[in-house]
Amino acid sequence: MSLSSAHPRTRERFLALYELTQTQKSASLIARGSERHAQTLMRWVHRYNEGGAEALVFRRTGGRPPFCPEYEQALDALVREGVAAAGAPSVERDSETGRLKAASEPEPCRVRPRQDVISRSML
Repeated sequence: MSLSSAHPRTRERFLALYELTQTQKSASLIARGSERHAQTLMRWVHRYNEGGAEALVFRRTGGRPPFCPEYEQALDALVREGVAAAGAPSVERDSETGRLKAASEPEPCRVRPRQDVISRSML
C-alpha cells in the first residue's frame, strides 16, 4: 500500500514505519533521517496502532485548493499571448518538468553598448 499510494505523504508515513519496524534504529534517528520531528513519527505509530493502515492515508484538511487544470491552461494561454505581444521569444512547456521554457535559443542582442556611458564600477 505504501509504494502504490497516490500521495507522497502517505508513502513517507508507511516507509518511515517500515524502517522503524525493520531496523534497529530509534524513532529519533529515523525521524532525523526523514527530516521530521520524532514526535511526528510517534504520532504516525499511534495512529497506525489505533486505526490501522487507513489511519496513515493523507487527507487534505484545508487551505487553498490545488490549482485547477482549466485555470492553468487559461493562464498558460494568457502568458503566451503576453510574451508574443511583448516581442519576447516564444515559450513551450518542458515535457519532463512541466515548466515553461524558451522554445528556441534567444537571439543575440543587436544593440551595441554605448561607449559614452561610464559605469560606476569604473570610477
